[in-house]
Amino acid sequence: MQQTRAGQPPERLQVNRGRIAVYPVDSQGIERKWRYARGSVESIRHLLNPRPAGDGETQIHKASDKSAFKAVWDDPRYIAGDYGIKWLTDLGLKVREDLYPKSIHTVMDSIYLSSDDDSLTMDYFAGSGTTGHAVINLNREDGGQRKFILVEMGEYFDTVLLPRIKKVTFSPSPAWKDGKPRRAATPEEAGRSPRLVKYVRLESYEDAMDGIEFDDATGPLRLEERFDDYLLGLNVRARRTVDDGGRRYVVYRGETWERPGREVVVIWRATDGWSAQDFARDRQFVTERQLTAGVDTVYVNGDSCIIGARPIEPLFKARLFAGVNA
Repeated sequence: MQQTRAGQPPERLQVNRGRIAVYPVDSQGIERKWRYARGSVESIRHLLNPRPAGDGETQIHKASDKSAFKAVWDDPRYIAGDYGIKWLTDLGLKVREDLYPKSIHTVMDSIYLSSDDDSLTMDYFAGSGTTGHAVINLNREDGGQRKFILVEMGEYFDTVLLPRIKKVTFSPSPAWKDGKPRRAATPEEAGRSPRLVKYVRLESYEDAMDGIEFDDATGPLRLEERFDDYLLGLNVRARRTVDDGGRRYVVYRGETWERPGREVVVIWRATDGWSAQDFARDRQFVTERQLTAGVDTVYVNGDSCIIGARPIEPLFKARLFAGVNA
């Protein structure tokens, strides 16, 4: 370590315009070196705190930029009313009585505590979108590369969650008032903001089944064809509708992409409210009309007594939730 007498800095420490570089002096009057380089000090200036020492000298102390998390979080920053509901109100979003947004700081600290700065955070019950908002804020603070996936089925996805993510991407909260931004994101904030936020709407199996309707003029709607084509993987060669005293049947014939050469038939009909007699008539009608003649596999929606028929719902659900190969 270089040592010089106090008050006699070496020539190389001379600075232009009459200024000189100052080194720390120990208790013996010896100049020492600073622990941090100039470039490093600039990044930790907010942590440096000069304090008078007992001998009349001044010492510079560096505060810790991290603190241990306690078991009980009682900081006022965690108050949901002040940093949850109020922030959404400032964003111009109407919060329903049954929606209880958490404090943004509660979620930010939870994510910071339990993940890395490049982690993927997934919230299966996204609610008002606080998790996504927290990830965006954390990245802006420390330049992290965190990502988030939010899942929500409530109608407030369109009225609260999605608008919230769009707004805080444009301008950081709490820089909002009455639904208007008081400033745009700074260049640094913009550089640390999401470049793209993608959202996808998924139709549940039950909703899709309920969407199958019948029209006397045009015949059955072809919503079910999406299931046969994309989930079952059926290469449809023929489609026809048949009627049994007002009961409409939609019948698809073809072969699957997975097992070409094997004949498959898929039968769709509305069975809500059917009795045992109705299902018995269903089996008789299919046999009489030879709807399953000459096929290797028979699929049918809902319950049935059709000979050799397999319910298609378990297969569809398995395909819906199966892993996707990259």
